[in-house]
Amino acid sequence: MKKHIPWFTLIIVLVLLIDYFAFYLYNSSPSTEANQEIYSDFGAPYAIQIYQGQYWGLFFNRFLHTNPLLLFINSVIFLFLGYHLQKSITWFYFLFLLLFSTVFTSLIQLTLSNDAGIGFASINFFFFTYLFAKSIVSKTNLIPIKHILGLFSVLLLIYLNYINQFSNQFGIEGMIAGWVSGFALGILANFKKLQVSFSLLILAITSLTIFYSPWSAEWNYSQGYKFHIQNDFTKAKISYKKVLTIDPKHQATKENLTIIQIEELKEKALFAHEHGDFLNARELYTEILKIDPDNLWVKENLSKLP
Repeated sequence: MKKHIPWFTLIIVLVLLIDYFAFYLYNSSPSTEANQEIYSDFGAPYAIQIYQGQYWGLFFNRFLHTNPLLLFINSVIFLFLGYHLQKSITWFYFLFLLLFSTVFTSLIQLTLSNDAGIGFASINFFFFTYLFAKSIVSKTNLIPIKHILGLFSVLLLIYLNYINQFSNQFGIEGMIAGWVSGFALGILANFKKLQVSFSLLILAITSLTIFYSPWSAEWNYSQGYKFHIQNDFTKAKISYKKVLTIDPKHQATKENLTIIQIEELKEKALFAHEHGDFLNARELYTEILKIDPDNLWVKENLSKLP
């Protein structure tokens, strides 16, 4: 009997390892200590960057790990799942399922948690329940002790969700999305065209959240930031205030609202100064210094007042 070698699975695991060690070496370099774009450089941009057009992050983010233990666990699980999966599907269809699961789970996590997340856990949940459901409808034993592993996967999700209530360490939204979508596509395994159509449909629907997610703090922040850099402060403030309604602790929004407040005060103060209303100009300059005591522009203009 010819020995089965899951080449595609091995290649994916190799990519995970290379990505981790490249990230580790790059992050350890003294020249990149203050680099705020390091995650974006490795295909895992922040939420606002994705909303601004770095859509590739929805796929490549799943390949990045920053914790060696999680990398080891995810790699071993994927090797196990991939070995059994490649016995029943072609590597090309495996790639299709991988593309779907990475983007879909990232989209769900992004729109529900304001972070697309990193790591392969969501993909492992997807492929496990895909194999589990496919083995049910095909009445074959695609994976050993599937019922025990199925129960364990549910209990693990419940446990991780509980832990997340206190530390928010895990992208539980993506994991649940992977579990549910994998099971749904596995049930349709005997109807390949329907399976592909269904996966493309739900992917298209969830992709709309990139362009309209009014319940998301980061989406509203991206809208406010867009208006902000266009100097449309009125619309920017509307979006920023929506952010604080959703997430009152959103620090970047608070800072940007302060910047807008200062800019508006500076505009009024300069107008008063140039039109000889020195008393009002002094009051406005003083108000700015209460917000930003080190503002050199204000100090210089105050010194010019009669």
